[in-house]
Amino acid sequence: MFKLLRFYSIASSIIIFFAAALITLLYRQVNIQSVDDVVDKDHMVLARTVLNSAKPELMDYLDSKANETLRPKLAAVLSDLMQDNSMTKINIYDRHGVLVFSTQSGQSGQIGQIGNNLGSTPGFMAAINGGAFSHMEYRDMYNRLSGTTADDNMMMTFVPIRGVSTDPILGVFEMRTDMSPLVHENEQMFFVILFASEFIFALLHGVLLLVVQRARNIIEAQQKDILERTSILEMLSRQL
Repeated sequence: MFKLLRFYSIASSIIIFFAAALITLLYRQVNIQSVDDVVDKDHMVLARTVLNSAKPELMDYLDSKANETLRPKLAAVLSDLMQDNSMTKINIYDRHGVLVFSTQSGQSGQIGQIGNNLGSTPGFMAAINGGAFSHMEYRDMYNRLSGTTADDNMMMTFVPIRGVSTDPILGVFEMRTDMSPLVHENEQMFFVILFASEFIFALLHGVLLLVVQRARNIIEAQQKDILERTSILEMLSRQL
């Protein structure tokens, strides 16, 4: 009985640990999907709102084939819009996929450097064909060891630039927002769920051990009583 109890204790501890780990991993996957869906929709609305607010300046800039004299005006409008929001960067592409404007154009060597052609990217291809595209490379502690990039936890939304839905597309508007604070909050919640699950399962494990211990004591008492009765019967049978 003692060996059985020890085996049960070890086996149940291992099972409980893996059950808690699986629950937290499931929570992580569901949370990532939920964050992606909610942030995707909100970011798309924000991108369209910013685009509509700066559309006159954007269309003038693209119509003039990125005339440098119009750049300060466009930069001022976008800078004002970015101050009131959590945006990290705005990129403007012409119809051929060439980056003609960026709010961080001074960062040489970056993918967002002025003059780079990103016409083959999925975001640009979707927007230049009249659609919209959003994507975020979710990277937390689980996949951070595989390497990091400048686009980690960056929500990127691409929408076409045109007057109305029937007008030709002049270019593509890309808006980027750093979602790292949200990812860090999710990581903290992940640890809360993990420790809470481990604590609840450990409490349940302790209760079950008490039940098993109580059952073992009852069985041992019954066995002792049976042995005593058996010995008495044997004694009486020898006397007869």
